[in-house]
Amino acid sequence: MSTDQRNVDEHEARQVAEEARETRRRQPSFGKQLFLGDFRLDLIHPHPRPSEDSSRRGEQFCARLREFCAGQ
Repeated sequence: MSTDQRNVDEHEARQVAEEARETRRRQPSFGKQLFLGDFRLDLIHPHPRPSEDSSRRGEQFCARLREFCAGQ
């Protein structure tokens, strides 16, 4: 695991965040709808099933995290 750290200024951080922002929503936001008093259970249930690749990457990340935490 790399421990290299790069100093990022506020402008660069904002630029990365803006580029990562979803530009077009496919469905309304559950949080926004809840705030507006419209409880849309269909937006969160049933929870979407991750792809096999996402599951594999998530399991690999959790394994590395467990290993890191156990070493501390």
